[in-house]
Amino acid sequence: MDGITICEEPHILSVLLIMKYALQIVFTLVPIILIILVIVDLFKIVMNPKKENVSGSISMIGKRTVAAIIVFLIPVIINYVFTSIITNSENPLKVCANNISLERIKELTELQKQKLEAEKEKERQKMQEALEKRKEKEDSVNEVIQGNREENNSEEVEGGDTTFGQVAEPELIVNNEFKVTKQRLALANYTSFNKASISLVDNRGNALNPNDYNFESSNKGIVTVTKDGVIKPHFGGITNIIITSKDDPSKKASVNVTVVQTIYTNVKVLSKVTGNSLITGNSVTLNAGTQGVYNGVAKSSIKGYPYGDTIKVGNDYIQINNNSVTPVSYAISSMYGKEYVEDFVNSNGFDSKTKYLFWTSHGSQTEYMFTGSKGNWRLYKVFPVNTGDFLHNGDNAGTKVHINSYTVGRRVNEGLGVDVIYKNNGGGGRGSNPFHVGGGNGSPSTHGCTAFNAEDMKYLVSVYSDIVDSRIIDF
Repeated sequence: MDGITICEEPHILSVLLIMKYALQIVFTLVPIILIILVIVDLFKIVMNPKKENVSGSISMIGKRTVAAIIVFLIPVIINYVFTSIITNSENPLKVCANNISLERIKELTELQKQKLEAEKEKERQKMQEALEKRKEKEDSVNEVIQGNREENNSEEVEGGDTTFGQVAEPELIVNNEFKVTKQRLALANYTSFNKASISLVDNRGNALNPNDYNFESSNKGIVTVTKDGVIKPHFGGITNIIITSKDDPSKKASVNVTVVQTIYTNVKVLSKVTGNSLITGNSVTLNAGTQGVYNGVAKSSIKGYPYGDTIKVGNDYIQINNNSVTPVSYAISSMYGKEYVEDFVNSNGFDSKTKYLFWTSHGSQTEYMFTGSKGNWRLYKVFPVNTGDFLHNGDNAGTKVHINSYTVGRRVNEGLGVDVIYKNNGGGGRGSNPFHVGGGNGSPSTHGCTAFNAEDMKYLVSVYSDIVDSRIIDF
């Protein structure tokens, strides 16, 4: 930081201004005090005119007079030298002198605020660009998935459209009599995060009895809801729950719900099987070769990920045993929205030793980076990644569900052009399943590492000292 930069910092200038006022007080009060002491000495001479007293008092009067004159002239001499010698307006001392005023400090403080706002806006624009690039990559990945699906299924199979993931957020419904305490919820089809309740209040904030209202899911394949407002997730996606007053059915409200999925696979049914439709409640028979998207892994796939229990065939969601299907390829979900990822990490109470938190989302092949603190995390950056490919690498894929065991660990140069950042699993050594380069196209392909593109990995390395010890959720 050079001299001019220092003299444009409001906090530093405030300290200098206080020092300036303090010196002004000293240079004013000291001469006055010395003059008063001279007067006292003169009074002593008048009251006690003995020769020995007069001689000592006159000597002291002379010294104090000289001292008063010197103290009085010091700021005058300094100001003259300063203005005579330092004539360059860009000289750091000149800049400091001009800036040490209350008005200038206020002006610089306002400029600093504007600069910070501009930097925040620039960061928001970068995030928006990242989201747009992510969408483009998702489209290309989905084309590859579709190609793989067709390549691996050259025979005729039953089943319709197997697209899934997030669609446009449903428009929220509100009324003037009651409201829900939380209009957006994020759950996961996983034991730790698979339940949430809808709470209702009146316009004064008083809790209402859920038994006085009807709850209905707009898509029972994604979530179902009990008569008292308890939500149960089934399949990744976004939908809403409509709440209707039993006394006045015209009074309605809604809650938007996103279900986060650990991993999805495109599967084939091995042999004829019957399951229950979550949409209709009726039994549905699927023939061998029926194709769909599965909400987890088949029992024969790998340990460490939750087994699936529901297959999406066309627009229906059918519950079948995970022994009934075999995986063909991966199915990648759309990236989750900002409000929902924030709600997911905040509502589940994730904490971190630093002001950063990472979530490696296997289902959407995305690394979400948050900043803040427990209960107040805000999405900061988004990175497309590649995680473990268990379909081809089996248990060697390594990357599984880790909720509490990972933090950002050692930074190591492994000759990849960009340093590797290991995950600290508390087991000593370097760690495990590191962040490294060689990915970023949004499809499982590694042996357990989380692979970023080069630019994103360079960024993480550049902020390593800030993110080390940050918590990482692998889910």
